[in-house]
Amino acid sequence: RDALLHPVRLPSPSPGRNLNPYPNPNPNLIPNPNGSAYPTLFFLIDGRVYPYHHPRTVEAFRGFLSQGHKEAQALSMLSSPFGPVGRARALVSTVGQRLVNLSEWMEKEYEIPKEIAVGLAVLATSFVAVILLVLFIWASLEYDKRKRD
Repeated sequence: RDALLHPVRLPSPSPGRNLNPYPNPNPNLIPNPNGSAYPTLFFLIDGRVYPYHHPRTVEAFRGFLSQGHKEAQALSMLSSPFGPVGRARALVSTVGQRLVNLSEWMEKEYEIPKEIAVGLAVLATSFVAVILLVLFIWASLEYDKRKRD
């Protein structure tokens, strides 16, 4: 109870210390903190998608949102990250990263060769994909059947 009444002083982090409680399993994906490149931001304004390639300041954001987007070229919904192509790319990227994570985990946890771990990860993912496909087809057929009745 006394611990709840008194503030706890945390030590200040030393330079270069990673305080992320969920470290990235793939260190190659961690951006350089001193780098000058950032991921592209996209703004949805009036149902249109605009990429943002300007300074990352509040004033610049406000200017872009109020008038600057009118000078920018809007992306078509088909080619934007929010359209079907962008969503498919995100899905493939996510599944690929999960495969890598799964194979690395199996390699470390069960001490098996990398090639076997990758094969098992692909096999497990394929199995899950087939089950999901069967469930999707079954649900579609049930929906059509109920719609006709």
